Amino acid sequence: STFTLVTGGSCANPTVSTTGTATYDVPNSGSCTVNYQVCAPAPNATTCDTATLTVTAQAADMAAAITGLPTQVRPGQVINGVTLTCSNVAASTAATAATCALGTVTGATASTPVCTPAPGGNVAAGAAISCVFNLSVNGTQGGADETTTSISVAGSTGASNDGNPANNNASASANLIDA
Repeated sequence: STFTLVTGGSCANPTVSTTGTATYDVPNSGSCTVNYQVCAPAPNATTCDTATLTVTAQAADMAAAITGLPTQVRPGQVINGVTLTCSNVAASTAATAATCALGTVTGATASTPVCTPAPGGNVAAGAAISCVFNLSVNGTQGGADETTTSISVAGSTGASNDGNPANNNASASANLIDA
């Protein structure tokens, strides 16, 4: 049999090899189609039929969490090893173009996060991007009365095929105690 691509499908960049291998760009969500024709081998090469391949995207599920921030901090304290973890909690689908980004930090200054692996690539089901950073709490221990009573850190994640954006944001806070 020989196979050929037929126009009218909805998948981006479709091709069909003469042996029947179809390639296409997988959609981020929903489904798309690839239309093709299959013809019998010679001497019956004019006996053909058309068919439609339906491709359904499966969703990943990126979730963010912040760890390593103590519940209480003091002015001027440096907190090493705070971690924003962006996990693909999907059972079997890789996250495509996954992001993991430190957001707003109040009451402290954050170092540039070091992320492993780097955001922007694919994250397998059950795998994660880990972004580690340090915090320097604003103020001076035992100095003037501090107007800030807490610090907070936010982070976010996502992917082009993330099916559950409800768990894409995380935050953590600590009380600021000044003796």
